[in-house]
Amino acid sequence: MNIPKRFEAVKWEDVGEDIQGRVMNILDNRRGIYLWGKSGTGKTHIAYAIKKYCFEIADPKIPVIFKNVPQFLKEIKDDYGRQLSDKEYPLENIMNNRDLLIFDDLGSEKMSEWVEEVFYLLINNRYEEMIPIIFTSNYSIQELSTRLSDRIISRIVGSCDIVELQGNDRRICLPPSVSTVPIVSLNYPPEGR
Repeated sequence: MNIPKRFEAVKWEDVGEDIQGRVMNILDNRRGIYLWGKSGTGKTHIAYAIKKYCFEIADPKIPVIFKNVPQFLKEIKDDYGRQLSDKEYPLENIMNNRDLLIFDDLGSEKMSEWVEEVFYLLINNRYEEMIPIIFTSNYSIQELSTRLSDRIISRIVGSCDIVELQGNDRRICLPPSVSTVPIVSLNYPPEGR
């Protein structure tokens, strides 16, 4: 199981009971989860804990594909430039795969017609086949609707439970004895240029 070093220590116990229940029922009710909240609220941490649960604890085991959205789009673009014999077909592989998909950081990608088409193909395919997706995003559904088409948003809402994570940014939480984060301020361009 491939988990980045930063998330190796994640535990199923890190996931709240509400989300745990949704994950444990994901194969029965065929509903994904749209997990959103501000930066640093633990969405990716929870997503990796879910992946670990699916591989190590769930009975039966649940096969999972975990993709960071911008990295996944880069894999597709990189595949365009490969010779036919070297192509990996990342989009087609996921569309033809019935494993649980965790799509991390939806909305962080630069939008284009091509990105919109990729999302529609993937999300529509899984929507029609009732194959759940777990999304993480910094955007509420309303905010995401300004970035993606109504038909994609409709499919996400129609196939996922919407769960908001609240809290402060864990990456920059300060110990009680510290009241400010040191910030380096640079003037650019330098004065006089």
